[in-house]
Amino acid sequence: MDNGRVARRAIMGGEVPVSSPSDRPFDPLRPVAIEPREGFRIWIRYADGVDGEADLSDLAGEGVFAAWLDRSFFESVRIAEGGEIAWGDQIDLCRHALYLRITGKKPEEVLSGLRRAAVA
Repeated sequence: MDNGRVARRAIMGGEVPVSSPSDRPFDPLRPVAIEPREGFRIWIRYADGVDGEADLSDLAGEGVFAAWLDRSFFESVRIAEGGEIAWGDQIDLCRHALYLRITGKKPEEVLSGLRRAAVA
């Protein structure tokens, strides 16, 4: 399964709550809290109440993800403005791909646009 490995951009470790602006519609797949865990694992809670750990050790040390070998950098994980999970200004991961990784669901089970396309 392709886990949507997308490198782009992130800051501080620990649980970081994120509030969404009132003019933004409710997005159940928006991360609302995150914290780094042992190894290359991160814990994420989503707006729909789903939470869990994602093991990112398959990415660690490869390409831009070599930056994670510096533990303090890995612990600087944050939720970026667009909802992606980010580190520094060069690495970010797709929030939807991480949701799928945590839940074990398929994209068409979670993303309504894909569900409509599959039915049509």
